[in-house]
Amino acid sequence: MRRVTKASLERSATYYLERYSATRAQLIKVLTRKVLRFAREKPVSAEAPEWIEEVATKLESLGYVDDARYAAGTVRRLGNRGRSLRTIAQTLKLKGVPQAQAKHALEAHDEEAAAWSYARRRKLGPYAPEVDAAERKARRQKHLAALVRRGFSFGLAKRIVDSTSPP
Repeated sequence: MRRVTKASLERSATYYLERYSATRAQLIKVLTRKVLRFAREKPVSAEAPEWIEEVATKLESLGYVDDARYAAGTVRRLGNRGRSLRTIAQTLKLKGVPQAQAKHALEAHDEEAAAWSYARRRKLGPYAPEVDAAERKARRQKHLAALVRRGFSFGLAKRIVDSTSPP
């Protein structure tokens, strides 16, 4: 980029969104970093912050940036990977998803399915290999701790670890 203009910011934003899914807040952050990086070498127009907002608004109106769609996809993706509700909510907050949209997307999250998915991936509870009674008791505590550290409730962790067979 030879100089920062509204058109160059729009091209940069479009190129970024071709490669990554992003929230409005993330897009603004990326464009701001780009302007600041450029400003170290050459002077930048005082209108640059306004241009960033205008570009973000335009791309949002065109449907390239959709925080609700981003939140729904993130909830689905992280839920399938065995992430807890709290972890997903924190991730959405860090990505700049508005609280109302995050709350709406989190309603689709199935905490129990995510916990079972995590247990299956880590071979916890009924997915663990068979061992003798003494080893099972020691392993039970480790499995409970792993699920609780991951952000799942103790009751749900206990139900999974004490289960004799997967759902």
